[in-house]
Amino acid sequence: FERPLLSSSVLGPVYIAADTTESIQSLLARYGVHAIQGNAKIDLKARYQSGDASHWNASGLIHMHYLDITTLASESRLMIKGSIDANLSESLTIKCSKIRGSINEAPFLIDGLASGKGPSVRDIDLVDLEVSAEQTELAPVAEILPLDKEQLLAGIIEADASLRYLRGAPAETSLSGHIRGREFQYFDPSHGIEIDQGECRLEFRDNRIILEDSIILLNGQTLMCQGGINNLNNGNLALRINSPQLNVDKLIPRTSADEISTDQPQKPGTSRRL
Repeated sequence: FERPLLSSSVLGPVYIAADTTESIQSLLARYGVHAIQGNAKIDLKARYQSGDASHWNASGLIHMHYLDITTLASESRLMIKGSIDANLSESLTIKCSKIRGSINEAPFLIDGLASGKGPSVRDIDLVDLEVSAEQTELAPVAEILPLDKEQLLAGIIEADASLRYLRGAPAETSLSGHIRGREFQYFDPSHGIEIDQGECRLEFRDNRIILEDSIILLNGQTLMCQGGINNLNNGNLALRINSPQLNVDKLIPRTSADEISTDQPQKPGTSRRL
């Protein structure tokens, strides 16, 4: 029993019903969730050898008929449906089959696969992915991400992009479409980083990434950026940054909360009392 072998399987429909009991509500609140309900069909198998991280595998299919999540802080609504086919063993394969959803009624779609010759994300050598989003808010997603309590992430994303990547075959790599973001905000007090009023436009065409005229307010410094990567295969980067008044000291991220001076950036929407 020093290194027990555990194996399990799950087969059949799964229903998640809204539950108002105190223990369930407390558990959901830890993950930024107010309520969750849905139903899915699951066929999963897992095997784990205790004491040896390399001796485990999992494979199977999750077909979500629907998953409805209401966040705790803003009571935003996230709805998801579609299929995820995963094989996590000596090799890694994750296939998303038309994962459709919405965030506060703004729709998004994820379709494609990622695979590799090892069990880790770092082993991925093939990505074939399509993503689209219409005026999708980041703040509700950030509420259920494992961010620190003092961190803030917000903004609105609109995207229609596709990516194909094959490791070791640059000619097979392609990227097309666009991603646009506005009202972007990010705040991380532990590193003294504050991005506010961010507006970014990325275009993907002819194996290039083009950063169109974009403006961000980084630690109180207005930066206007344009440029991009002229060729994905060789990573040739050209970037132009203009600023009407630049204080480089404010752009250097701090390494820890102890190094942040009393004039550290304030969280958007707050003010310092004098």
